[in-house]
Amino acid sequence: MKSNNESPKQTSVLTAEEVKERISLLEKRNQEIDLEIELLQSQGFKVEELQWHIDKLHEYNEIKDAAQCVLGRLDNFRRAVRTKYSNDSERDLRLHLKLI
Repeated sequence: MKSNNESPKQTSVLTAEEVKERISLLEKRNQEIDLEIELLQSQGFKVEELQWHIDKLHEYNEIKDAAQCVLGRLDNFRRAVRTKYSNDSERDLRLHLKLI
C-alpha cells in the first residue's frame, strides 16, 4: 500500500494477503452493485433507458455551464458599473464639499 508521503510515481508491492483482501472487497462491491441493478429493474428501470438519461445529464451540465458563464460576466459587468458610479459619486461629493 502507498503511504501518504510517497510521490505518485512510486509504487509499493502488495503482499499476497493484501491482494486477496482487495479482490474480496471488489467482489463484495460487485455483488452490491448487482443487487442495486436488480432492485432498479424490479422498479421498472431498463438498461436501455440509461443512455437517454446520460445524454440528458450531459445536456443539463452544458446548459448549467453556459448559465454560470453568463452569470459570471454579468457579475463582472455589475462590479465595473458599481465601481464607476461609486468613483463618480465620491468625486462629485468632493467637488461639492470644495464648493461649500
